[in-house]
Amino acid sequence: MAKATLVNSNFPAFPLDIMHGLAKEFVDLYSPIRETPPEFLWLAFVTYLGNLLSPYIGLDCAASEPRFYGVAIGKSGRTRKSAGQNAAKDVFEQVHSSQTIIQGFGSTEGVLYSVRAKGENPSPKTAIIHLDEMNQMAAKTGIAGSAGFAPLHKLFEDHDYHHPLAKGEGYTVRNVYLSLLGASTLEDFQKSWDSKHADAGTFSRLFVVAADSKTRIPRPMNPNPEALEHLVQRIQQTASTLQQQPRRTMTMSPDAEQLWKTFYMENFRDDVEWNRIDTYGFRFMALQTILRDEAQVTKKNVQEVIDLLLYEVATRRAVNPVVAENDFARIEELIRRHLPEGTTMSKRELGRAINAHRYGIRYFDTALFSLQGNHEIGMRRDRGNRTLVTRLRDEETASEVSSTNLMTGQVEVTT
Repeated sequence: MAKATLVNSNFPAFPLDIMHGLAKEFVDLYSPIRETPPEFLWLAFVTYLGNLLSPYIGLDCAASEPRFYGVAIGKSGRTRKSAGQNAAKDVFEQVHSSQTIIQGFGSTEGVLYSVRAKGENPSPKTAIIHLDEMNQMAAKTGIAGSAGFAPLHKLFEDHDYHHPLAKGEGYTVRNVYLSLLGASTLEDFQKSWDSKHADAGTFSRLFVVAADSKTRIPRPMNPNPEALEHLVQRIQQTASTLQQQPRRTMTMSPDAEQLWKTFYMENFRDDVEWNRIDTYGFRFMALQTILRDEAQVTKKNVQEVIDLLLYEVATRRAVNPVVAENDFARIEELIRRHLPEGTTMSKRELGRAINAHRYGIRYFDTALFSLQGNHEIGMRRDRGNRTLVTRLRDEETASEVSSTNLMTGQVEVTT
């Protein structure tokens, strides 16, 4: 399996110890022959496997079936995000289950049509939306008059939904287990969404994995046929065993329960990055119990999930969309994110961090001027004639750091 040292530190370090069982087998199979970061391979596999098994397993608490709305974020092309997701899709297409794979996203109504109920008491239906580009979904669900993301929000928590239409009966969805797997570049992910998505809590339903890969494989190969067939058979056996049994409701061991309680009481915050983190914790515990081949949720399972959740909180902070009405407001927010209070960066470093060239230097300079006028930043020249930008704390004033007129280029350095 690819080593953690292959992952660029631009994003938080992924806890590779979370990989077990079938998921690790899949990652080990494809990592040597693909440039896709191992965490992207893992996310794709557990999203597909969790969806397939979701009607049959869960914890003894609400909303704990292992269904994920997973998103892989990385640089365009180089991280091979779609290649990793397609590898998982190819594997699960060979499993020959009743799992529905919805490729692409024309509209929310189209998704509802694909999973609509047939008959009065439909059997459980597993379905996964497979997207090469998440910005496609962002654009389509932002169109006025469309169903938007609301039905997908409902189906993240539940299995039933009725969508009435002006003409006809509409779409009735019953007993559907829906998951989502998408990919995006960081830039597209941060600018494609609007305030309607933010206000509705769309981002808290997404489980985001972000990575950059340094691995270079000149000629990607197909996986070993025998190893691939063995993996497919193991997936089929696992799914078949669970399907033939009553729904498996898992409990935590006493020490696992205590560890989770301590983590929840001492670490959870009201910050938006923590929204639905507990829900994802329960869902991953359920799937990890299967992948670890254990009878109940163990303390080790919970500790690994806690490490994963802390990673997720940090990653959300790093990549959460910048919802703004125009490019000026978007750049201002990007500056705030990359320059925490009390920290200093050179203007050039800051511009590179937020990809200011994508907006234009004039926009960048104007955003800095605006933030300085609002007493959020101060600037000064160092002895190397670099412009240093400092994010002010609430108790500081710009005059305590510097006074800079970006419009004229005049700089006064405080001594």
